[in-house]
Amino acid sequence: MGLVFFLNFVNAQIVTIKPVSFYTGYIIDLAIVTAGVSVTFILNSYWEKVKMIRLEKKYLDDFMRDLQHDLDIAQQLTEQNRKKNKRAKAFTESIKQNTHTPENSIEVFQDIATINQFTPKMSAYVSIVNSGNLNIIRNYDLRNKLVSYYISFEEIKLEEKISNDFAFNTAIPFMYRNIDLLNHKLINSDCIYATDFKNIFIGYFALLQQVLDGYETLKENCDNLLKFWKTNCKVNPLGSQRNDFN
Repeated sequence: MGLVFFLNFVNAQIVTIKPVSFYTGYIIDLAIVTAGVSVTFILNSYWEKVKMIRLEKKYLDDFMRDLQHDLDIAQQLTEQNRKKNKRAKAFTESIKQNTHTPENSIEVFQDIATINQFTPKMSAYVSIVNSGNLNIIRNYDLRNKLVSYYISFEEIKLEEKISNDFAFNTAIPFMYRNIDLLNHKLINSDCIYATDFKNIFIGYFALLQQVLDGYETLKENCDNLLKFWKTNCKVNPLGSQRNDFN
């Protein structure tokens, strides 16, 4: 009788334990799967972040090269137009005193006929805009400065167009009518004392100053942007950055 009771007790315990063991195993299996999925997700997210950071670095390096090119060109144009502006100021005084000569008049017309045009390198900007990746640049200030910088080209282009149109449509036709370019002399020496000549020169001088101001502003903006980049925007391939890029 005691043995039967003992066997019935053990059987009852086994029946009671089986469901607990089943659910425990199920929970453990579920935890393992969940952990595996979580780890996979975390790793994928990490490598995706690394990939985006490396792409950002590539864009920033490309911008750096483009901006350095722009700065070199802007410096050249600024220097060239400062020299032209200096000659134009001196010529203005000689016109006022009626002491200008055929020689320095021809020199001024050569300056007028020299068309300077800013040709920026925009490969990085065009690429990042066309790909829709502009927001990959995490530094908000840098992103805004870059967009503002490239938008400013429209103003430079307009100033150059007005100046170049004046040269092509007004100054150069006058030069062709009155200057023997081959022999470097005036066909009609009296033309440099005519009102037309003086008005053409004054128009050129005003537009030259406007274009020079534009080039100087462009050079300053480009230089400041490069300095900002070097100071604030270093990115290493694993994602550490300066000045709260996160």
